[in-house]
Amino acid sequence: MPPEWQAKAQAEYRRYLQQPEAAAGEHLRFVTWTTRYHRCAGLEILALQHHYEKAVVDLRYGPQEVAIQTQNVRRLRFTPPGDKVPQRVILDGASLRWPQGQAAILCERANGRWQPIAEPALADRLQRAPEKTPGLQGPIDDAFREPFRVIGPLHEDGWPAAALQRFAALWERYFRGELPRLPPDRYDPQHHDAHLVLFGTPQSNPLIARLLPHLPIVWTERDLIVNGIRYEAATHLPVLIYPHPLRPQRYVVINSGHTFGEADLRGTNALLYPRLGDWAVLRLPAASVKDSQKLLEQAEPVAAGLFDEFWQFPGPLAPSARLEKLWGEGSFTEGPTEGPDGCIYFSDIGNRIMKYDPRTGKTTVFRDPSGRSNGLKFDAQGRLIACEGANTGGGRRLSITEKDGTIRTLADKYQGKRFNSPNDLTLDRQGRIYFSDPRYVGEEPRELDHESVYRVDPDGTVTRVTQDTVKPNGLVLSPDGKTLYVAEHSDKPDGPRLLLAYPVRPDGTLGPRRVLYDFGRERGIDGMTVTPEGLLVAAAGAGDKGGIYFFSPDGKKLAFLPTPEAPSNCCLAGPDKRTLYITAGKSLYRIRLAEPEHKR
Repeated sequence: MPPEWQAKAQAEYRRYLQQPEAAAGEHLRFVTWTTRYHRCAGLEILALQHHYEKAVVDLRYGPQEVAIQTQNVRRLRFTPPGDKVPQRVILDGASLRWPQGQAAILCERANGRWQPIAEPALADRLQRAPEKTPGLQGPIDDAFREPFRVIGPLHEDGWPAAALQRFAALWERYFRGELPRLPPDRYDPQHHDAHLVLFGTPQSNPLIARLLPHLPIVWTERDLIVNGIRYEAATHLPVLIYPHPLRPQRYVVINSGHTFGEADLRGTNALLYPRLGDWAVLRLPAASVKDSQKLLEQAEPVAAGLFDEFWQFPGPLAPSARLEKLWGEGSFTEGPTEGPDGCIYFSDIGNRIMKYDPRTGKTTVFRDPSGRSNGLKFDAQGRLIACEGANTGGGRRLSITEKDGTIRTLADKYQGKRFNSPNDLTLDRQGRIYFSDPRYVGEEPRELDHESVYRVDPDGTVTRVTQDTVKPNGLVLSPDGKTLYVAEHSDKPDGPRLLLAYPVRPDGTLGPRRVLYDFGRERGIDGMTVTPEGLLVAAAGAGDKGGIYFFSPDGKKLAFLPTPEAPSNCCLAGPDKRTLYITAGKSLYRIRLAEPEHKR
């Protein structure tokens, strides 16, 4: 757009914004599919349950109250005209008192219920963990609706350089302006209030390398991990849009301009819609291809999709995979593990161990009572080891069920004092058992003044291996046995909820811990498992954030799979260990994961 046209358009737009909104009627119905278009007559939809699904707000004024019905809405703000401020808002049947002295009410649906929230609390939360909100909802093309700056690779870099060259040419030809570029050393997020568009790799663009620790991908010279799936970095490239880690309310875009092409630009504006969502992985042409046009033509998307409402990948799921509910008649399910017979054994905290047979689809009682079992694992001899907890009927021990059904105690004391409430366990290749011993419930007097992780050796010796845990819960060993991952899971509002990693020495003792991930005030990890290639799969969170979290071995959150009930634990089963079983609420669920590596 020529500068004089742009000035006229901006002046007209400012004049429009200064006009008062039309007077509100008695009935308002507002429909949208995205928070990019979120505002109508004092009503603002600030968050959806699912983007690109129909969201509706139906509002009616009454004498003393306003009745609002919603569909697919998670957060809204309502500012009525000054002469129509109600005493109450009836929001999807929930009666909320109007905040005294306030011109607007801000409400959020959490765990199925609407409740008022404070503006400062929301702002603080969004600063710590981004969500899809108005103007920060994607897709990739959304970044080019507002001012942006482009930083390209420092040197010729194959496909990224060719893509940037094409973007610049199309921008100049069809948008009548020079692409706004910056050299890497000139960019300062404190002074450049614009979206950031980066082309290159961590090796060719220092800004990508700088921001990479804050992005939900792993990208080295050898490997690219996107949505929990590994690709060869030499032959694949990520394309994505994500909230700018260093500049609130701005995007960072990696390796993309507009996703529509020149043929679309030559046609009608109706064709200028996004061709990609929020992210993609491109398979690059062979290294022998040098021509820019052929590089662009032969690049092929092998994966693509949308982030969820919390800017998380959807999880490395197999094609057409769906979460299946296998059983739902428990009191509180926990501790799933695969037996040598291919069945899934899990605890029902109501004092029994259940057995699910994937061949028949039937769930039966394996042991009743169970000593209030929680975590379960089979040893190399095919015997079931159980962490038995506290409370009525609880064994407060590690028990072993022999193949003939005999049950005996492996360990129930440390230095002559009874355990608190053994919770979860993992075994190494030497037959040593590591288990956590927190205390959440139970009327029995406590004999230990700490909550720790222990090791039980094959000869029965019990050794305390952590001195620095507050309330350890789930734990699992890395595939090579060299790292013990521990979930610190406090039940106090200000207590620690951390993912910890301890190096394991050859003698089974642990080295200094590292904090890999901090859940803050959110519900942390309850139980977890690990894939054969080393990704952590953890049951954590509650409400909208309750589900399965996928972490890299160094604790970077890679993806999230929501569950209908609060998750407690999970295990991988089947010959290829790609079938994920999840205990959540009163139920047992199952879903199939994708292959760990993309095959060319």
